[in-house]
Amino acid sequence: MSNTTRRHRSAWPAVLLTGSVVAGLLGEPSSEAQRQSFQEEVDVNLVNVDVVVVDKKGELVTDLGPDDFVVTDDGKKVEVEYFARLMAGSVAPSAPGVEGVTATAESVSAAAPAASATAAGRERRRVIVFVDVDSEQLLNRNRLLDQLSEYLGAHAEDTVAMIVTYGGAGLDVELPFSTSPVEWKTAIDAIKEMPSRGLARAAEQQRMVESIKAIQRRAGSARSLQSARDQLDELIGSVRTESEMMRMEGRATLRAVQTLVSVLSTVQGPKSLLYVGDGVPIHPGEELYHLLSDVFEGDRRFGSSGGVIDDSSSAAQAPAGQGSSAGSVSEVPATVRPMAQSPQTLRTDSMSLDLTPELRALTATANSHRVTIYGLSSDVQGGAGRADMNLGSRVSASAALTYDVARSQLREQSLQFMADETGGLTLPSSGGVASFMDRVLADDANRYSLGYVSPHGGDSRFHKIKVKVNRKGLELRHREGYIDRPRELRVGDLVAGALLLGWSENPHQLEMELVSQAPAENGETAVTLGLHIPIDQLQLVLAGEQHEAKLDLFILSKDDKGAISPLRSVSFTVALSPAQMAQAKGKYYAANLPLSLVQGPHAVAVGMLEPATQRTSVVRKEIEVGADAPPSAPKG
Repeated sequence: MSNTTRRHRSAWPAVLLTGSVVAGLLGEPSSEAQRQSFQEEVDVNLVNVDVVVVDKKGELVTDLGPDDFVVTDDGKKVEVEYFARLMAGSVAPSAPGVEGVTATAESVSAAAPAASATAAGRERRRVIVFVDVDSEQLLNRNRLLDQLSEYLGAHAEDTVAMIVTYGGAGLDVELPFSTSPVEWKTAIDAIKEMPSRGLARAAEQQRMVESIKAIQRRAGSARSLQSARDQLDELIGSVRTESEMMRMEGRATLRAVQTLVSVLSTVQGPKSLLYVGDGVPIHPGEELYHLLSDVFEGDRRFGSSGGVIDDSSSAAQAPAGQGSSAGSVSEVPATVRPMAQSPQTLRTDSMSLDLTPELRALTATANSHRVTIYGLSSDVQGGAGRADMNLGSRVSASAALTYDVARSQLREQSLQFMADETGGLTLPSSGGVASFMDRVLADDANRYSLGYVSPHGGDSRFHKIKVKVNRKGLELRHREGYIDRPRELRVGDLVAGALLLGWSENPHQLEMELVSQAPAENGETAVTLGLHIPIDQLQLVLAGEQHEAKLDLFILSKDDKGAISPLRSVSFTVALSPAQMAQAKGKYYAANLPLSLVQGPHAVAVGMLEPATQRTSVVRKEIEVGADAPPSAPKG
């Protein structure tokens, strides 16, 4: 979904913290402030749905019109107000009345607002390469990166690419959007040298598999059976701990991707995100839980009803005259000694750790910002283990085979989930990168763009989208829904995008400078930033005897280690007396923003929303905290 003032916009939900602002008028006011150069803009929540249509043979269908589509929002039919066929090579001049926006020759709309979706032939496709550096299969990951770099280099003429990594150091933009294949290759080659925590994760799981073997060997001897039981008890606890750690890591990875797709709202139009890595397990530890169940669940030595069989007590509990004799078997059941951990509960336990909510939050955010996710698994078929792991004679062939493929498949399921929910694809295990990327780029260059106004008024909830066509035998791929966020929350996207990507829109012509800094408590520095707001750019409304403009500010900062502060916000009112209004032409209003930051380099981004016009401006500044602040030049 895009918020539109006849442009595309969208945003990211954030926790808003209160701040403080000291505001005042800079310079001697002059006249004619009533005739500010602001524009009336209508804040329309336009839901954009990019649809790829193929026939039964998988061939693209490119001859559908607006009447062939039916769109429902939460099950209710909505009117498609904006429609365009975006086919490679099908380009027409810009639509009248929509400055700076191109339309295809197939665009259908009298007023042509559909032209906000730009034709693929006139604008470079936007590709974001997201690399999970913590992949377990490093050689495969690097092989994929080499092939991807070569492919993108061969298609550089119509591609702009960004390179992003996530690992132990967090989310890092290695290369902002660039059109240079040399820069792409340099960034990718640097990623190939990065270490991976995935190797340690793989080693820990292999250690647990070795423990299973050791337990089986111990259980083969009556004298060491109790030791085997205790060791199994301990191993089950270790599996639960490891699974919880995997869940924490998976959550962090998904939140990093969600942050990335959030700030991509500052980039207009559709975006293709290529996820290179293992993915995350939807149910962390599931393969180990199931392996333990397959090996020990039916083993009488380790319990059959949630405990351990204690055969030594059977004879002592037999009634008089019914003890065992030679050639006979006692009918008295053995005592079941409860275990602290039971293999009988493992299959149920494996489902309790579930990352589906985090995956849905990620895909909902991606859908709101026209980001389609494509999964390129760094694993290979059967690459996580071997079917002949020699787990012991009691391990069935199916149990060994299940574990062999489960570790890779369970992670790849998350890549498939993200692709399905956002209208993307995943790289087949037997497919090549080149043929897969051909399909990715074909999606971008041959699609339909449908748009309708959200009927929900920015309620911050997820809404389901369903698109059907009136022609039989066709398959559609499109994003499954969106979150309809109010404008105030969407501003957070623009601020975060300016902070991380360095891009910003500034129609108010804001200026920001470092005013002062001084030592503060806990080794931090009290920093004051000055935000200068041209009065001519504000819509000042008569309120009693003075003119007022209400403004909302949103502030984010990032240190040189990549740590981002919580988003803070503050609201205030610019109030000018009649005398000030008469002299306000060409003057600035000053808002001083106090921050407390640690020493070192920082990037600070400030967004300003003017609710009366729904205009948003963002300004970004690099500062060195701890250095002497240069004297500020007065504005006026």
